[in-house]
Amino acid sequence: MLKAPLRPRDEPKRKPDDPNNKKFLPDENIWLWDSFSAIRNGLEKSIEPLYEYVKTFSKFEGENKLNPDKFVKGLDEGENQITAEGLRNDI
Repeated sequence: MLKAPLRPRDEPKRKPDDPNNKKFLPDENIWLWDSFSAIRNGLEKSIEPLYEYVKTFSKFEGENKLNPDKFVKGLDEGENQITAEGLRNDI
């Protein structure tokens, strides 16, 4: 039989509410809860600078939302069709 630790769903109680309660057994997987919390907090702190980095791409928001098929169809159709020279100049 292999015994594997399981992270508790809720934070386990560390000390009994009543110090005279002899039936209280501390959860043996408290270390797992603490490790999970430390890793989670570390990851959340490490991600914070990325929010500022993503803001640098806000100037390209128009290009990111561009639908290429619709844009090309608009160039090919209509009264003012674009020529190869006009497209080269636009690029």
